[in-house]
Amino acid sequence: MKWLCLVMSVIVAFVIGYGCAEKEQSQTATGTDLWKVISQEKPYTEWGFFQGAEGVMEGKAPHGKFIRAFVNRVGLEAQGPNYPYGTIIGKENFMPDTTLAKLTVMYKVKGFNPDGGDWFWAVYSPDGTVEMEGKIDNCLACHRLRKANDYVYLHSFKSE
Repeated sequence: MKWLCLVMSVIVAFVIGYGCAEKEQSQTATGTDLWKVISQEKPYTEWGFFQGAEGVMEGKAPHGKFIRAFVNRVGLEAQGPNYPYGTIIGKENFMPDTTLAKLTVMYKVKGFNPDGGDWFWAVYSPDGTVEMEGKIDNCLACHRLRKANDYVYLHSFKSE
């Protein structure tokens, strides 16, 4: 009986900790760790879409001719223009022939970059190789134009 109680305690602790993991993020992030999360632990292709941005859409530079953007549950449940920590937005970037060229990702990490909305940026090749990560100047230069919407282009809150 003690063995069963111990096993159940471990399972409950794991479930509670795993459920909180999306909402409370560590102070650091790496492209490799993020890739593991979005490709294996919680595959981005199983996430949802912002309303009005469902499926493949026409893209704009530098993201490619076509894009498809996915948003994790934390981001989809956001109620205002400040996305909660743990929000991840992944954008597939396609070439004109619809070949996947890159995956660009925004990940909201508490304390990562207060001057950039605390967004951690990553660019991956289709096989998951990290091409760029962190405070990417090109990403920030463009997305800073949407600072009032927490640097996000694909979705606007009604108050904006």
